[in-house]
Amino acid sequence: MHLELVTSISTECFIQALRRFTARRGRTSIVYSNKETNFVGVSAGLKKVDWEKVVSQETLNPITWKFIPPTATWCGRWWEQLIHSVKNLIVRVFGQASVNYEELLTILCDIDAIINCRPLTYISLEFEDLLPLTPSIFLQI
Repeated sequence: MHLELVTSISTECFIQALRRFTARRGRTSIVYSNKETNFVGVSAGLKKVDWEKVVSQETLNPITWKFIPPTATWCGRWWEQLIHSVKNLIVRVFGQASVNYEELLTILCDIDAIINCRPLTYISLEFEDLLPLTPSIFLQI
């Protein structure tokens, strides 16, 4: 999971957030999302890019945007569960407190780290030496 703080839900802000994500986590080939207007705008914008020209000059591949069907919210259940976990952490950390932009950005980074340190499974041949396999291990490779 990657959390990014934006000041608006406009397409322009989303493009900037996507650029920051790519700079920090690496370029992705497929993005799955619901069909919110800012996601649709970015998808349409990415289709206008001359990817053949970009690929000839760079080692980049176009991003494929896949939208879940509007009536099938179960398609995004696994990431919606992560969003629910993030919201719970935000409520526990802030409660009724008022924070500034920098504090919110810092706490979102902390929450990002907490979510990515959850164990997915364990890797070990011996029961005594159980090592957790976490999303952060994949992000740090």
